[in-house]
Amino acid sequence: LNSTLTSSATATLTGSATSNLSVGGSGALGSVFMDQTTDGTTNILNNFTLNRITTGTATLGNKLVVLDTYTPTAGVVTTGGFLTLRSTATKTARIAAGGTAYISGNVTIERYIPASVRRAWRLLAAPVTVASAPTIMNSWQESGAPNADANFGTHITQAGGAASNGFDLSTVSINSSIRFWNGAALTTPANTNVAKVTDNGAAYFLFVRGNRGIEINNTSASGNTTLRITGSPNQGAVTGAGIAGASFSLIPNPYPSEVDYEAIIAGNITLTGVYHIWDATLGTIGAYRTVERTAVNTYQQTPSGGSVPADNTARYLQSGQAFFIPGNATVNFTESMKTNQSPAINVYRTNNGMEEMLINLNIVSATTTIADGVRAKFDAAFAAQVNAQDILKLDNFNENLSINRENAQMAVEKRPLITTTDTIFLKLRNTIVRNYQFAIEPVNFTGNSLEAFLEDAYLNARTPISLAAGSVINFSITADAASANPDRFRIVFSPSTILPANYTTIKASQKNAGVQVEWSVSNERNVRLYEVEKSVNGIQFSKAGSVQATGNNNSSISYNWFDASPVNGTNYYRIKAIDINNNVKQSQVVKVKIGGGKSEITIYPNPIVGNTISLQLSNMDKGRYTIQLINYLGQQVYQTIIEHAGGSGTQTIQLPGMLSKGIYQMHLSGGEIKTTLQLISK
Repeated sequence: LNSTLTSSATATLTGSATSNLSVGGSGALGSVFMDQTTDGTTNILNNFTLNRITTGTATLGNKLVVLDTYTPTAGVVTTGGFLTLRSTATKTARIAAGGTAYISGNVTIERYIPASVRRAWRLLAAPVTVASAPTIMNSWQESGAPNADANFGTHITQAGGAASNGFDLSTVSINSSIRFWNGAALTTPANTNVAKVTDNGAAYFLFVRGNRGIEINNTSASGNTTLRITGSPNQGAVTGAGIAGASFSLIPNPYPSEVDYEAIIAGNITLTGVYHIWDATLGTIGAYRTVERTAVNTYQQTPSGGSVPADNTARYLQSGQAFFIPGNATVNFTESMKTNQSPAINVYRTNNGMEEMLINLNIVSATTTIADGVRAKFDAAFAAQVNAQDILKLDNFNENLSINRENAQMAVEKRPLITTTDTIFLKLRNTIVRNYQFAIEPVNFTGNSLEAFLEDAYLNARTPISLAAGSVINFSITADAASANPDRFRIVFSPSTILPANYTTIKASQKNAGVQVEWSVSNERNVRLYEVEKSVNGIQFSKAGSVQATGNNNSSISYNWFDASPVNGTNYYRIKAIDINNNVKQSQVVKVKIGGGKSEITIYPNPIVGNTISLQLSNMDKGRYTIQLINYLGQQVYQTIIEHAGGSGTQTIQLPGMLSKGIYQMHLSGGEIKTTLQLISK
């Protein structure tokens, strides 16, 4: 469709996903009707352009859905509330750059949230005027309707919240699922029936579980959803948007369109070129990426990799996205800052296809240094046999790590998607007697019902690899030539099994001349026994004792074991739960230092991976100690109290959720002790 309609005309048009309509001419124009009054398949347009000369107008007579771009070249469209900017898994419609007033009436602006990114926090902006803005209840909560079929909206809960305050009632939710930045901290609106989407700087953190059709008390359920806001879109220049604070200012993208930060910084000369975006694909519930403009048109993200491998993708801020900038500042937006750049991979859309596993070989000494690395890629487009798609290995002078298959040594191996089982055969050469580690980082394995293990033929050990957060596994090359066998390691995949137990705590502490090891588990299933393994270097473990299981039937229970003969120095312990089918669930490692008179507090290991912190207390007084964990915004993210038996010991702390990547401060206080430690989460 490409039409020029004349003065006082009324047109009825049939559109489709491939149709483009341009309305030109001058003077007053009658209504433009699409041929259905419901949101079907033919009242839609891919692109809609209004080019009415001087003060010309166009009026929509019934519903019109735009899939790509509405371009207001000249004139004003009167929407009558009929215009929808559609958002799907592949595209989000936008309004291109225009003048100061080119729309009269409300527009429904959609933001698709895929289930593939899972239940996570999102940082959302509301690109409508304050005067026209709906409440949170009437937009993101769909006025409280289930909408199970339409897949719209999400549940918004609050601990102790009531339906009269607009919150959805949950028997399992313990925290608010919506928060706003007040300039110093995140807080919760009092009433979603009253609070508008443009209140509090027009930006909110929202924990999106999925659409309103899912079971609200199911803590793992998710699903695709579309969040929509109906109001008059911001037009022309928008000045001083956001909520400013002493340390950071939260700025929403005010337009229903992508904007280019390169244009933003050109129009705001006081900006530093540093900003922070929220990426729902990081960690388990989302995390920040810091973006730095290092040169003209060049942007660098930290952390890099994961679902957003290209640094420059963060240059383009998406429709419905908000971001933080350092300091107390405002940002002035103009229509010329809009862009049509919407990378296929961004904070709303991930690369849902290719599964990858990056395996780095590190040398461990006073510092940790990367020596070599390989990558395995899995996609339906790849072949099982070695071919030209695979990338061969170039040998280093020293350590060499490669993937070995069909006598080919590869730096990058490309194979079909894993369905039930597969193996990555590692070949490690040119090693020397020293300590090493594998740092293993998975990408896009979430939700594929697989588990992975690193098998060590020399130690006859099988170590689980996390397919969500990654793993760091230490090993040593010793004077024993067998420890340097090039075929010592391989990574095996298999369908997920139900593990025998979930460890809730494990701690070890000095007791008289020995060490008391204690652990608690939940959901104990068919466990035969627990083996206690001991090490003097934290790398090579051997069985030191065993305890028969007495719980089971999905019960929660505690156990203990006493080491009467610890070494003078550091003793490391870990627990293996073994069930009737010989499935194994291994605990975190804890350590106890025997001897020495100096009080000492350390976090082990640091950096940590996951949601478990091991705290080593050496030669500390008996008593209660308060632990507080503070993020880089100065916010307390966790607090607990531990009981220390005195002397030396290690206690594990299970956080309620995965820590986002970054640097944290851990405050420990009790008795005469008050200290702060730095914790790094990977």
